This record gives sequence, structure tokens and C-alpha cells, in this order.
Amino acid sequence: MIIIRNSERTALKRCPQRWWWAFQEGLAPKTVDSKLWFGGGIHVALADWYLSGFVRGPEPAKTWLKFVKSEERYIADRGGLFDDVKWVDARDLGVNMLLRYVEEYGHDLSWNVIATEQTFQLRGKTKSGIIFHIAGTFDGVYRDMETGKIMLMEHKSAASIPDTGYLELDLQTDTYFAVAEIVLKAKGIMREDEHLDGIMFNYLKKTMPDNRLQDEHGKYLNKDGSVSKLQPGPAFLRYPAWRSQRQRVKALEDIKSEVELMQMYRSGRLNVTITPTKDCRWDCAFYQMCQLHQSGDDWEEFRDAMFIRQDPYMDHRESLKSAGD
Repeated sequence: MIIIRNSERTALKRCPQRWWWAFQEGLAPKTVDSKLWFGGGIHVALADWYLSGFVRGPEPAKTWLKFVKSEERYIADRGGLFDDVKWVDARDLGVNMLLRYVEEYGHDLSWNVIATEQTFQLRGKTKSGIIFHIAGTFDGVYRDMETGKIMLMEHKSAASIPDTGYLELDLQTDTYFAVAEIVLKAKGIMREDEHLDGIMFNYLKKTMPDNRLQDEHGKYLNKDGSVSKLQPGPAFLRYPAWRSQRQRVKALEDIKSEVELMQMYRSGRLNVTITPTKDCRWDCAFYQMCQLHQSGDDWEEFRDAMFIRQDPYMDHRESLKSAGD
């Protein structure tokens, strides 16, 4: 049974070698990837906050603290490593961000949440007859009672608020947009004549508040009372990216093409290659191992020392079995 995860599609686009090690060999680093860990915790806190309808759950900051404690136990149990100082800094940063988030947006009184942290598995078939399941979890969907729009939620934490232009072509959320409507209609949550209108990108910047004095216009001041040239950017951003039904169909066709490509790598019809960029050093867990692999050094010893093997599809396999597939 071929299962395709949304994060797997992103990995394949980024670098075939990265995809192969993570999803074909199931390699995962023993050390903590702070970006993934932190972002995952923010998602958990907001998922518990945006309950069905207009109900809001536990304060996100409280959920975050519970998440941190559970992650400490999980990492210790599997022999992982983490920096205590950085861990505490990240914990405090998450609390501060989420407290300010609620101050900024309150209870989002116009958001009527119809789905939150929705897991899905959809069966598909490529032109060559390959049967596959696309599996994943989208953050949520809500009806905006002020605009009448039905929007997919996409929560993101980032070191800085990015230029929003690329969000119009964001691969990961296009998948969610493509499948969410199918899933929610099958569950009777959306009517057949309804359609998703777009994606609400919900950014939280990973930054502590600026405690400098401000003038009457809200500008931050230097110690001598002059206006500082360094003014902080926004801590939060909500950006609606509109999508059409044509884009939804196109995204589903793209998934099928990528399944075909993956099968070509698996069968050996295509060699697994690397796609090096200037970002490899910080955005790829396999960076050092890749250097050894390319030079022909004893990269297997590094792999065995620094990585564990796991089934990246385990949760989805169990869900498919329970559904009778």
C-alpha cells in the first residue's frame, strides 16, 4: 500500500535525497529539530483553542506548557538530546507568543469553526494505474460570519513574517485545499453546493515583546529619547490567499504526477540526486551526512550514530486499517 504524506511531497520537491532518507529509509535525527518541535507545539495549542463553532478551549499558553512537558519525556525516552538552556528559552518564548496572540485576536467572534486538526486519508489512482493514499492533517476550517467566506486555517510560526507573495503558490496548503472540501462533504460538514474560498495564513512571529519606551505615535525610542531606526515588525499576520476550484483540481493532478515520480525513484528508473542550496546547512537534518555521502567517506557510521529508523507512515497505516482499507 502506497501512502503519501503532505510533508513527503514537500521533501521531494526540496531534494530527492532528503526525501529518500526520510521517507524511504525512515531516518529521523536523535537530536531535536527546534523548528519542527516549536511549530508542532504551536499547532497543538491553537488546535485546542479553536473548538467547534464559537467555543474556545483552554488558553493556548497553558496547552503549550503541557506540550513542552510531554515532549521532554518523549525525547528522553527515545534517547534524544536537547540543550537545556535553549529548551527553557523556547518554552518561555512560546508562552509569551500565545498570550499576546489571544490579546491580539481575542476569541475571533466571527469565526464559526467547522473542523479542527482534521486527519484525512484519500484514495487516488495515477494515469499508469498506481493506487495510493494521500494522508495528512489540516489545521482547521471556519465560516467567517462577517464575510460569508469558508476558509482553511493554516497556522505558521516563523522567525520573521515573510513576503506574502509566495503564499499564492504554496505547495503544502494547496494539498490541504484540494482535499479538505472532499473530506468535509463526505462527513456532511459542508453541503454539496458549498466550496472553500481560500486559505487564511495565520502567522505568529517567534519574538519576545520589545520593552523599549515608545513615543506618542508608538515609535520605539533609544535611551537618549530619539526615535530608533530599528523598529520591530508585526508580531502577527493574517493573510487570506484566495483559491479557485480549478486550482483545487490542478493540485490533485499534481499529487498523481508526484506519485509517479516517487515510483520511478523506488524502482531505480531514476537515480536519487541532491538539490543543494544555501539553506541546506540550517533547513536539512541530513546536511552533514550528505557531505560525507557525496565525498564517499564512511557516512554509514555517521548515520547509525546520529539517526534512528522509524516508520514515517505508521499513524496513517493504523488509521487506514481501522477504516477497513
